[in-house]
Amino acid sequence: MSPNSMAEPIKPSWPSASRPNAPLKVSGVLDASCIKRFDADQGKDEILKSLVSLLCGREHLAPVAEVLSRVLERERGISTTLDSGLSLPHARLPALSRISLALAVFSHPIDDSKTPGVPVKAMLLVLVPDSAESAAAYLKLLRSIANLFQGSLLEEIGRAADSEEVLEQIRRAER
Repeated sequence: MSPNSMAEPIKPSWPSASRPNAPLKVSGVLDASCIKRFDADQGKDEILKSLVSLLCGREHLAPVAEVLSRVLERERGISTTLDSGLSLPHARLPALSRISLALAVFSHPIDDSKTPGVPVKAMLLVLVPDSAESAAAYLKLLRSIANLFQGSLLEEIGRAADSEEVLEQIRRAER
């Protein structure tokens, strides 16, 4: 790692040419440093700002306000909360070179006014390069996310002691 870089790039588990239909694993894209626990009652916009700031720092994106604006604009449209209780805010960014994820884990579910009756147990922010090359990988990742965060995984990660344990539970669920 060079002295000026913040972190080594994550080598995602992209589907290879020999396995083009292989799922894209969340654990191959998500890093433990991008998992944050929220214990206090905070609003969705405040949590999104925290996750966007985290990814902007990691991916050297600026300004944070512009990235946050893109995410919030998308959130103003249709709900991005799945029936399982996973909120999936996302945005496409021309300056991004790879798919990036940040996960907010809640000790207590939060409310989302767009999905009354569905408590939000976790929020997975997805930032995607705005390029044709990333479109297929992005769709594979969304499919993997929808399949992964079913059943008890959201409750399990909500009880996890730290971000490393959250990531390990995700890896186990992907097997």
